[in-house]
Amino acid sequence: MWGWSLPSRSSPSWALLLLLAAFGLLNLSETLKRSTIPLALDGAVTYKELRREKRAGVDDAHLVWVDGRMREVDPALFDRLRVGDRVSKRAWERTLQTPRGPVPLNPSRDFWGMAATMPLLAAAGGWLLLRRGRAA
Repeated sequence: MWGWSLPSRSSPSWALLLLLAAFGLLNLSETLKRSTIPLALDGAVTYKELRREKRAGVDDAHLVWVDGRMREVDPALFDRLRVGDRVSKRAWERTLQTPRGPVPLNPSRDFWGMAATMPLLAAAGGWLLLRRGRAA
């Protein structure tokens, strides 16, 4: 009944499983970047833009340009920054220095939701691929 057999290494199932895991990690990485925690920043905020998406207030894009380079940031950070602010931090620091004082940086609820969802989706995809390999 529970006789699992792993697909061979040359099986497309392994490639699909690895691709699924890679997409999950990429998604988490991009979501964490919006907190700016993994990024080094040192420059002036030159422009800010809020791009409304289909579900306004839910999945809007909060864009900030620091010395001409665009970054998508979390809404809480977007609200704390002003055009002209000089900001700085080293990569992986959890505090952004601004003219109005330090801004604590934390992963967003979106990141934590992805951190819970991505492993579940990868596990479900792996289970389906292994089950498919067993049926073949």
